[in-house]
Amino acid sequence: MTAERRRYQQEVANLLDRIRQGVERLERLRARGVRGPALADDEAELDRVRGELAAVVRKRQPLTAARARAARTARESVSMS
Repeated sequence: MTAERRRYQQEVANLLDRIRQGVERLERLRARGVRGPALADDEAELDRVRGELAAVVRKRQPLTAARARAARTARESVSMS
C-alpha cells in the first residue's frame, strides 16, 4: 500500500470518526431536550465535516477512475496478445 493511499484512508477514517462523534453528541443533546437554535452550532459543525469528507472523496475519485481505466486497458491489451 502506498503512503498516499494510507494518508487518504487515515484522513477518511478521521473524518468519519469526527462525524460519528458529532452525531452522538447531537443525539445526547436531543435526548436531554435541547432543540432548535441551541443545536445550530453543533449541526453546522457536523455539516462542515461532512462537506470536508465529501470534498476529500470527490478529489480522490478521478484518480481512482483513471487507475481503473488503466488497469482495464492493461488487461485488454494482455488478452489481445
